[in-house]
Amino acid sequence: MSLAGAAIVSAETILSLTPIAIKKTAVDPTSAMWSRLLTSAVLGYGLTGEHSVPSKEWGQAAALGYTNLLHVASSYESFRHLPAGQAMSLLYTYPFWNLILVSIFNHEAIAMRDYGIMAIATVGSILLNLDPGHAATTTIGREINPGWGVFMGLIMALTESGMHTLLKGLNWLDAAKSVWVVNSSAAVWLAGALLLQGGMRDMTGSVWDNLLLTAFHAVTMFSGYWLRYFAVPRLSTVTYSILSYAGMLASYLFGYLFLKEKPGWMTLLGTLIIVGAGLALTLPKQSATS
Repeated sequence: MSLAGAAIVSAETILSLTPIAIKKTAVDPTSAMWSRLLTSAVLGYGLTGEHSVPSKEWGQAAALGYTNLLHVASSYESFRHLPAGQAMSLLYTYPFWNLILVSIFNHEAIAMRDYGIMAIATVGSILLNLDPGHAATTTIGREINPGWGVFMGLIMALTESGMHTLLKGLNWLDAAKSVWVVNSSAAVWLAGALLLQGGMRDMTGSVWDNLLLTAFHAVTMFSGYWLRYFAVPRLSTVTYSILSYAGMLASYLFGYLFLKEKPGWMTLLGTLIIVGAGLALTLPKQSATS
């Protein structure tokens, strides 16, 4: 496996811990979003060698921030209302959406064989939702609404694909720059949204809770997205997408270990389908002359 391939597998495995932190931390969504966005923005800015964005890329930077804010907000809602594995399986329909979006907006050529294999993997992801198991209650005490969680999970998937497509088009090789721009732009959008709503409201969570969550974001979210953004310009969309499923499989393991969420029986079948699709993509393609 290439360095970029190892990076995306590591990134998705690390990021699959996100539902655990959300369910275990008594911090309101607004505070959690500020913690995540500002921590990654500061770390990314400190580590990048590029501290400015050319004016010709301001539009893409603004679009990246807006898409990221929608992604973060929808992910927090989905993770609060669904079992960790189910929420992540909804997120991991995004590899298939990646193929659709890059072919439309970036004009990347995708073979029909690859569309078919990714569609099969998506079926496996859907099967994981048919018998998702029991959702652990959130520390913040919010009533669980599975229907809302599923809707937010789909928004989470589409916005993840949107960010991948935008970054693929920009082809930024400096992963720290990508992390800085994506999160600082999202923070600006969040500030604007809160001003329109009359400022910060419903702030909860102790200083200790907020510090723990910020530490989690600094270690896990920053490193996970740095690795993910390192891989984006270095892998084909098909390879990137199928390797991303490592995170969904890890989420079920972490959900069981940390939240005692037991997956349903359909999980095994869905998992086998996804792994089989990944193996199929590793097989050599038959040439037209053979």
